[in-house]
Amino acid sequence: MVLAFLSDLVLWKKPDNAIEIGSYMGRSSILIATAMMQIGAKGKLLCVDLFADEIDDNYVNYPVIRDMAARIGTCWQHYLDVPRPSILRAYFDKTLSRFPYLDDYVELYEGASEELCLPAARRFQFAYLDGDHTFQAVTMDLIKTLKNLDPGGVVALDDCSDQFPGVQALVSRLGDLPGATKLGEQFPDIAFTFADPVGSEAILSTIEPEEFAAVDGQTSFRGKKQR
Repeated sequence: MVLAFLSDLVLWKKPDNAIEIGSYMGRSSILIATAMMQIGAKGKLLCVDLFADEIDDNYVNYPVIRDMAARIGTCWQHYLDVPRPSILRAYFDKTLSRFPYLDDYVELYEGASEELCLPAARRFQFAYLDGDHTFQAVTMDLIKTLKNLDPGGVVALDDCSDQFPGVQALVSRLGDLPGATKLGEQFPDIAFTFADPVGSEAILSTIEPEEFAAVDGQTSFRGKKQR
């Protein structure tokens, strides 16, 4: 997550409503909500997260996570979810409590993104996807987002890097997707605009399970953030 890039996207797009799938401890949530407040957004940021109590071995063994754990030091260890995963929701609440003036700009849905049911009338102009990083899961999150994204809406994806081939696989698909245009990138984040979200959703929905399995194999990424 590159905070300046994310903030610039929100300030540029000026969304009235936004959705974030994978809020984790709330740092990106605060940034998006602050930018929305600055532009005078009329709506809210919908934060979606499981705040899972379990962390699987695939997550804790990612080299980037092991490197983070080695570098962060014991004084900041409580900000890593590896040793203390059960208090993620408490950290999210604590983060938001430090910015009470954002209360009117943040709405929380605690649960799995695949269980989130939004009415068609609820529209978003900006989305940030930072949940499960498998090819199948991040694609499903994007498909769900596109159902409620206004034409010309912006979707930013986190962790497009060699560490997360699932995100890379989706980004590769988006490069050839009619109506999807790369807006910009700042490693490891990348953003697209969607001229025809409904059409893009229909095309992405044709990806076969075998294609997901070829990228994901037996791995998962369900420890760090919301799926």
